[in-house]
Amino acid sequence: MIFSRGPIKCYQCESLSQPDCESSDRAKLSSFVQLCPLLSEGTFAGMEPIACRKILQVCFAIIRTIRECAYSGDKNLNGLRKQGNKAIKLFYYQCENAVDAKVLNIIFFR
Repeated sequence: MIFSRGPIKCYQCESLSQPDCESSDRAKLSSFVQLCPLLSEGTFAGMEPIACRKILQVCFAIIRTIRECAYSGDKNLNGLRKQGNKAIKLFYYQCENAVDAKVLNIIFFR
């Protein structure tokens, strides 16, 4: 396992208002690359990000993609399913950027 040093950059977007967020095309995703900030509030205040996260939210057959910085969880999470109430399902994917200056946030085909 390779551990990154220094700031982490991740894709940060959601497909409801940013349709290209669900793409697996790095060119389309490039506009969403942002430096992950230290958290200033909450349980993880002051913590540095440990990985990048992609969440697929399925609600009544509508799939929404959320990409964000991860501050907790398994650095190499792959498809953890969490069930919400009734028809809501969440699938979590996390990865650690292993190449300096290159965002390797999850590219995934369903």
